[in-house]
Amino acid sequence: METIHLTKQCNPFTFSKKQIFYIATFMLLSVILLTSCEKDYWGRDGNPGRAYLALTWYDNEPDYLDIGNTEIPHQFYWDEFYRVTPGFYNMYYEITYESWGFVKSRAFEMDYEIWEESGEAGRLNYNGQDGRDAYFTLELDKKGPSIYHELSYKSEDTQEPEIGNAEINKNFTITQKKNGLGIKITWREVELKSN
Repeated sequence: METIHLTKQCNPFTFSKKQIFYIATFMLLSVILLTSCEKDYWGRDGNPGRAYLALTWYDNEPDYLDIGNTEIPHQFYWDEFYRVTPGFYNMYYEITYESWGFVKSRAFEMDYEIWEESGEAGRLNYNGQDGRDAYFTLELDKKGPSIYHELSYKSEDTQEPEIGNAEINKNFTITQKKNGLGIKITWREVELKSN
């Protein structure tokens, strides 16, 4: 029969005080080094700018108005800006005015499209800037609609429209667009729906 002798084995997790000191010092220096290094990260994309639309009139308030946009309430306030989603919309309005002692009525139909400015793309160690907010005003007049705009901060990025020599009963298009921000309206005089 064979005799088994048990020998004292070394525990791998037993350290001397000197070893513990070196390990602790190494860990502390590692933590300091890792936290002090600037880490690279990919920045977030900026949010798109928001578009707001207000309606106003010149000389004569329209007698009838179908805004064609559910984001502007049916009982709205003139000259108040309402947040609108980019997209295509259709508007119709009728206006009565006096000319040379005669009362006249005209009706206009307008297709309008609104764009928001995209946010800036994020890059390495850089968060993209948000797109600019834009405030568009549609002015309704007896001669047809007009556009006015104001950015959330002043900029020359959008150009004032030029509609040139236009004739009644033709389609008129006014576009203001730059860097993805803008509005486009195409309007025409139509027969009165109330007649």
